[in-house]
Amino acid sequence: MDVGRTSVLSERTETSRAPQSRGTARHTLVVFELDDREFALPIGDIAEIVPMVLITPVPEVPPWVEGVVNLRGRVIPVIDLRTRLGIEPRPHELNTPILIAEQGTKKLGLIADAVRDVIELDEDAFETPTEAGVDETGHADAMSSVGRLGDRLIVVLDLTRVAGDAAPLAEARRAPDVG
Repeated sequence: MDVGRTSVLSERTETSRAPQSRGTARHTLVVFELDDREFALPIGDIAEIVPMVLITPVPEVPPWVEGVVNLRGRVIPVIDLRTRLGIEPRPHELNTPILIAEQGTKKLGLIADAVRDVIELDEDAFETPTEAGVDETGHADAMSSVGRLGDRLIVVLDLTRVAGDAAPLAEARRAPDVG
């Protein structure tokens, strides 16, 4: 998938589809890759996908907050999903995508290895982490479910839990009062 400055909504006109069961809700997901594993977020959480840009480091933030970027005049915190999920970090390349996610009025950048697909799954194709046999300790707390598409297992992340306190942490800090 070309990750130019294009919204995933207009970029993909066709989605991978699992056979639909009658009477079940369908969910559209943006599937991305981290360390040769598939992860996803609901398409409603993703505003656009942009190529790697210069990320400005911010002091006193967790190691998974890479820094901030200027996106059309707006400062947006950026999370390295590999680090956030406990996967060995690797250097970013010019074609490394940043998924621009939205939480209400806040925007957040998420660095992935690659964007793979936009898929639709029925409600019954999902299992919660405990149903899938995943222990919710450590970084598994960022999962909301595991989706099945044929023989593919796709870990669906919860944007709120992945983001944590990234937005407030990346905001400019006021200098301490000197007395």
